[in-house]
Amino acid sequence: MNICNNCDSKDLKIGITKLISGSTVYPIYCQNCKTVFPKYVKKKLAIEYAAKNGSLEYVKTKTAAYMELNEIMVQCEVCDAPEAERHHWAPHHLFGNEAPRWPTSNLCRSCHRKWHNIVTPNMGQTK
Repeated sequence: MNICNNCDSKDLKIGITKLISGSTVYPIYCQNCKTVFPKYVKKKLAIEYAAKNGSLEYVKTKTAAYMELNEIMVQCEVCDAPEAERHHWAPHHLFGNEAPRWPTSNLCRSCHRKWHNIVTPNMGQTK
């Protein structure tokens, strides 16, 4: 991603945010229009970027901003717990650019972690 698909700016940065699951992710965002993209970089790259460019700015994902604005609480589709987040059944690290075309569900932190521990236990390890 070299250009913002919202405002055509080339001023893209790496931010930091925490998902409802508790996971820390490093999304790309546009410094010009503040659009946060559902494209995350690996932690190692984010740390290198911060070392060169200063601390990472905290940003809110579109989903988090929308839910906060509308005071929405989403229930887990497995156990009905509150505070669920969108889970992609086809992880990007396995399915690449095809991942967004696969189904998603709302899972709480516990169910989300359980799924990843069973199905993708080595997902966070570098190759």
